Order: sequence, then C-alpha cells, then structure tokens
Amino acid sequence: MPQLEFDTDEVEFTRGVELGIVWIVLKGYVHAPMQVAPPTFQVHASNSEMMLRVAESYDLEFSAEIIDDDWTSITFKKKAKWKL
Repeated sequence: MPQLEFDTDEVEFTRGVELGIVWIVLKGYVHAPMQVAPPTFQVHASNSEMMLRVAESYDLEFSAEIIDDDWTSITFKKKAKWKL
C-alpha cells in the first residue's frame, strides 16, 4: 500500500484521516454479501474509542488486538442474523 506523508504533525488530523478511511470502507462492507471477509485495519491506539463508535453506528461486531503502545489492529464483522 502506498505511504503518504502529511504536511502536518497534528495527531487529531491523523486520527481524522484514519477514521475517514475506516468509515468509507465500512460503508461498502455493510452492503456487501455476508461472504465478504471482515475488514481489518491498523490504527493508532488513541483512535480505538472512535473505532468502537464507528462499529456501533454501523451495528457491527468489533474486536481489537494491541500491536504495541502506538498501534492497534481492529476488525469489524457483521453480526449473525438468525432466521427461524
């Protein structure tokens, strides 16, 4: 994946970009068939709370794995829908 260096060191800017990328990918994912693999993202650990809020807004399951002090791996998954 290409790397893009921003012209600012503002943490909030970087968090916003991460959030925007996750938001747009999930927008497509929620409308895809159930067979589509759940998306996983590596985000700044300080963005974990916002990732949880995104999962809730899309009604998705959320799991996180701490990579190190700075990074967290986040996976979003569709909730199973049972029909009787």
